[in-house]
Amino acid sequence: MRDDSSKWYSNFWPWFIIGLMGTAITASLITVYIAIEGSDDIVSDTYYKDGLAINQVLEQDELAKTLELKAQLYLSTDKVIANVMSVAPLPDQIILKLIHPADDMLDQTIFLFHEGNGQYQGAGKKATQRYYLQLIGSHEGQMWRLNGEFHPGIDVVAM
Repeated sequence: MRDDSSKWYSNFWPWFIIGLMGTAITASLITVYIAIEGSDDIVSDTYYKDGLAINQVLEQDELAKTLELKAQLYLSTDKVIANVMSVAPLPDQIILKLIHPADDMLDQTIFLFHEGNGQYQGAGKKATQRYYLQLIGSHEGQMWRLNGEFHPGIDVVAM
């Protein structure tokens, strides 16, 4: 017969196994916290509705082609200047959206007002990161849209 006078808690192996399980539980709780707090902003909650609206977006791009719209954007430190050319009359106001590829908290919307001769101007901060650009206006009640892309170090963007 074997006589072990030592208690279980004075041995190494039970504490080793408890430590492994505690480490696994702690790591899983940290992973759950990261997953909840660091949700991905790229995925849209309204993906189905966005999918249904894709035809309207394509119609905006087609209207811009029909109107032969072209634009050049000058992005300075405190303002944005847009030179817009079209075969149709231009609206009094257009909207410039700067869409960050990964973080929607960095998105910007800038209202540009017509100064004459196709030139628009508005106040906005100069972008220091890569952005997708959307220039949005209207013609006879229909919306048009021009798309472009901004890269840091470039002051002029053609759309």
